[in-house]
Amino acid sequence: MTTGFQRRGRKGSRRGAQRNDLCVLCENLRVLCVETNRFFNNGETSCRKCAILRHCSTDKPNALKSQSHRSAGLQPALIHRDGSKPVANRRSVAEKIFCHTSSLHCGLTNKLLGTVFFFSLFISPFSLSALEPWQDALAKMPLKNGAMQLTKTNAVEIMLESFQQNDAVKALIFMPGATDEFYFFNRGNATLTNPSPSLLDALTALTNQTLIRATFRPPFVLLHTAEDSLEPIEIIEHQPTAERIRKKKFAPHVNYEDRNWDFILPTLAFRLDTRILPRRGSHDSHHFYRFHFAAHNLDGWEILEALALSGKTQFTVQKKKVLFEGDTRFRARPKVPENFEAIKELTQ
Repeated sequence: MTTGFQRRGRKGSRRGAQRNDLCVLCENLRVLCVETNRFFNNGETSCRKCAILRHCSTDKPNALKSQSHRSAGLQPALIHRDGSKPVANRRSVAEKIFCHTSSLHCGLTNKLLGTVFFFSLFISPFSLSALEPWQDALAKMPLKNGAMQLTKTNAVEIMLESFQQNDAVKALIFMPGATDEFYFFNRGNATLTNPSPSLLDALTALTNQTLIRATFRPPFVLLHTAEDSLEPIEIIEHQPTAERIRKKKFAPHVNYEDRNWDFILPTLAFRLDTRILPRRGSHDSHHFYRFHFAAHNLDGWEILEALALSGKTQFTVQKKKVLFEGDTRFRARPKVPENFEAIKELTQ
């Protein structure tokens, strides 16, 4: 059997062709497609003389009868749109659907789509996978002042001020390990390359060029290092008090950038309508880390968790009061690669 298109009857002779092989209007010899058993003119979809479309299709009545025909060992007939006599099928229509010209068209389309996909890999770092909801939310928040360089003098302040209200993330929290990279180790420096950077661009630059990592712990985005514990210690000794706190609403928007316990305590006690310990000016609160986070529309329980994560504390819910204490857990020290500076230059 030959591939592609072949003529029925004797080559180069119209007399050798059957009547069904000729155009009913101009009697131009047609060509049979071996893939679909349909006639075309030299690989074209129309007659060269009369320009009438020359392809076969099944009408609805015949299509409905095809199952009964197959059960009787017969093949469903193909009806010409021009009304000419049907041609016997060599193969089932269910096996071969597209003709040769359709295959060529699909092949060119697939090549074009493949080329577009190949080049799209170099356009966006998130081409291989769609952005998660929290990433998409941060990508829509422009970075304040359009800063191109993040250092210990501006990174935390700019990122917290850039955090906006959204449906995916309620708070952006810098944990003690992340702030230590800025203020203690002086390793929190990153360069942005996007001319109009977003909050997601800043977060990506920090995670690529420093030891800081980002984790989405619903409903918070946590910036941390290996030393931080991502789950706060929450102890409930009085369930009714815990349930009452969960129903409370905290301030619609807060931005605690480098704030201590004494600054936050009055607002916390007032909003939760609960006694909060330790008291202002107490010796115990002096061991808490300073707080660095921005939040929108937190409820009573979420603000307790945000304070515990940002200040490295744990809390215990007792009858009509909440006691905060220092979290003494220690996971691991961040490992600095020997070629840290070289890696940082490559990622800038």
